[in-house]
Amino acid sequence: MSLPALGPRVRMRPLEPSELPTHAELQSVKSETTAPDLDAFITEVLHEANLFMTDYHAKAFSVKRENQLAAPATAKVTLFARDIPVDEIPTTARTPGASGIAETWFSRTSIHSNKREQGTADWDEFESGLLDNHSQNESEYAPDVYDAHKVLSWDESIGQIEGWRKVGMSIYEMAHKVPPPLNNRVFSVVVITARSSGDPSIFFVVQIPVDVSGVSKALYSNGRNKQDGDSAEKKKEVTMGQYVSIERCELVDGGANVKWQMGTASDAKGALPMWVQKMAVPGTVIKDVSYFIDWLQKRRQGK
Repeated sequence: MSLPALGPRVRMRPLEPSELPTHAELQSVKSETTAPDLDAFITEVLHEANLFMTDYHAKAFSVKRENQLAAPATAKVTLFARDIPVDEIPTTARTPGASGIAETWFSRTSIHSNKREQGTADWDEFESGLLDNHSQNESEYAPDVYDAHKVLSWDESIGQIEGWRKVGMSIYEMAHKVPPPLNNRVFSVVVITARSSGDPSIFFVVQIPVDVSGVSKALYSNGRNKQDGDSAEKKKEVTMGQYVSIERCELVDGGANVKWQMGTASDAKGALPMWVQKMAVPGTVIKDVSYFIDWLQKRRQGK
């Protein structure tokens, strides 16, 4: 069975400022390369992410665990994985000199009753928790995330994109606690969010690694956190890692259920061997369902 071709943008290779749409905060670090059109860039990323999660995922990923519990969520979680060889990655998105496995992806799928009750959540809650203010919300429900630093945003410049609404695009530095003696990890990502304007209702959150070390409003990527961090945790030495992720939520079964999919590939860098990371990531991927549903339940109660 032939596999669908992978796209060049939603990859582990960090994007350079020159590969991003025009923004005032990027001009000093851009090259002479012509910047892509903003709306076209977003459309291409959403198209690529959708094909990956609906076509490539179905044909290439294999099931690793089924019926995993993620209490307090009542939905069971299925875990998938895929080692993507370098020859499947578009040439423009390959790391120079790379060979063998280029990206190791883990993903999960869970089906949640579309109800605002214990152990699950309705569509509006999924949308407000995952699509709206995605990065800030993640810093609240994920216990290891201690900062979501917004570097810049294109939100005010985005036009009407056919087929999509609630479209957003920003750059965030996501700071994660790591047990000593390792440094905390920070991941700088372009975050693109959008909800379909038709039926069935679908929304995406796509995160792509990006190099913002030369951007003045970055906090961690250029080491400015050591002086300007507003807490002891934020002033700590960090190691820059990278990840790419796709979240896709869809109303299914005539609106009775919410299908939540998430796929990610990552490299925490530093002294953490990749084989150790591969052992740890699957559990984290499943636990995120627990954290999110627990956070929603507490938010309902005003906590």
